[in-house]
Amino acid sequence: MSGISPFDQLRFGRWFVTAILSLNFFKQIPVLILLISILFQVSSGLLAAYLLEINSKTRFSRSRYLVAGLLVSIIPFVSAHHYYTFMSHVFPAAQLLVIASMLVGSLRVSFVSIASGAILFMLSMATYQASINTYAVLFCGVVIVRLVNFYEEKKLRENLIAIASLSSIFVFGAIFYKVSLVLCDQLEWLETGAYQLESLQIADIPERLEEVVESSIRQLVISQPYFPFYLKLLALTISIVGGITLLIKLGIRQRLNIFLVRSFILGVICFLMLFATKTQFLLSADEGFYYYRFASFGISYFYLFFFMMLPIDCSPKCRIPILIACAVLFYSFWVYDLSQQKDMVKQNHYDFSFVNRIIARLEQSEDFSYERSYKLIQVGEL
Repeated sequence: MSGISPFDQLRFGRWFVTAILSLNFFKQIPVLILLISILFQVSSGLLAAYLLEINSKTRFSRSRYLVAGLLVSIIPFVSAHHYYTFMSHVFPAAQLLVIASMLVGSLRVSFVSIASGAILFMLSMATYQASINTYAVLFCGVVIVRLVNFYEEKKLRENLIAIASLSSIFVFGAIFYKVSLVLCDQLEWLETGAYQLESLQIADIPERLEEVVESSIRQLVISQPYFPFYLKLLALTISIVGGITLLIKLGIRQRLNIFLVRSFILGVICFLMLFATKTQFLLSADEGFYYYRFASFGISYFYLFFFMMLPIDCSPKCRIPILIACAVLFYSFWVYDLSQQKDMVKQNHYDFSFVNRIIARLEQSEDFSYERSYKLIQVGEL
């Protein structure tokens, strides 16, 4: 069991990763780390479903929670986490923390809850910065389910206060994290030039907005490794059914003109939710729009929201086809996950073989010494 540097991610502004790595005592124990990762990932899905449940003022069935837990834990994007064997549990830990920050702000609106939520948000960012995508997507989801309940003036005030509470958590949490980065920089803990900390320049924002909008829409339909077009289409179709269910709920007890206005607002927020899956790229100069490790923080929760809106608790004629579609989708996810893991293991074997050949060449050198350090220079592509 090889050791892991406790402060390996500190240079990237991820100072809370040390606490996550302490769960496995900074040891490289793949089975334990993977189990913790799966536990955190499933918990993130369940917690996200609970967040939507308490904000929608409705009771979710066990079937909905089962769908939520499975969706975010076996969607092909998540398999990319396991490639980083020493920190695969860091990614879902960041998601768990950021969802917990929203949950704290939703259960009770007070100064203490906002402060606690802001601290949790800061810790999530200090674990993995892409967690901002998860917050942005679920924030839009909370606004939507609150919009459906905008019937009375009393509820309108209550809903606006709840949304303001979550907005405050985001703002103060971001400020806290920025202050922590300034302190880390003063202590010279941050790596100069690290892409994780490279901010987007103001002059580049118009072009970046265009890129973010394009990638946000394309991610719904383009074929990606282990996530082919037909699976994307099936996931999108199920999401559309959830969106239609939302529209139906929105029109209950409403006059036509009010329904049309609220439907327009719903459509705008849904687009903003899709746009929110790439929130990090509005702040960071990074261009990994389609990287799986980032997508698991964004589009996964976009799907989760609409899957939670599905009419799973209605009559069997409607429920059974939806559950069958979800079962086919999840089974396909599982198969592609296994295929991806198999290829990753094979790649690791190739990498080890390549390194062993380099070591063998070095050992054959006349002036080789185990007490010396050697710098390896790569020329061209491997």
